[in-house]
Amino acid sequence: MAEIWRTQDRAGREVVLTSARLDHILRRHEDMSSCLDEVRTTIEQPDLVTRDVEYRHRENHYGRSLFDQPWIKVAVQHRPIPPQGTWAGDVITAYPVRRRDPKEELLP
Repeated sequence: MAEIWRTQDRAGREVVLTSARLDHILRRHEDMSSCLDEVRTTIEQPDLVTRDVEYRHRENHYGRSLFDQPWIKVAVQHRPIPPQGTWAGDVITAYPVRRRDPKEELLP
């Protein structure tokens, strides 16, 4: 599984987009193919971050979108990195949305 890019989120944690996750994104949302920079920027400088409703260690990063929908949503799954005890993240999916899920807890 090849790495497409690596960046840091607003908390300084490493976040990786792999070729497998990119394939997943493009299979479901082929219009995202021209928006990889926008996905990266949404992780680095999100307008909103929420905790996912179903997955405890997943955060959803929202950024303003250039699509017909007003937002782009990027789901990042975090995992501990032993032995340092730090955390890193993997992009799970990304797609345009009209609004954030109101059930998601807004994070500071």
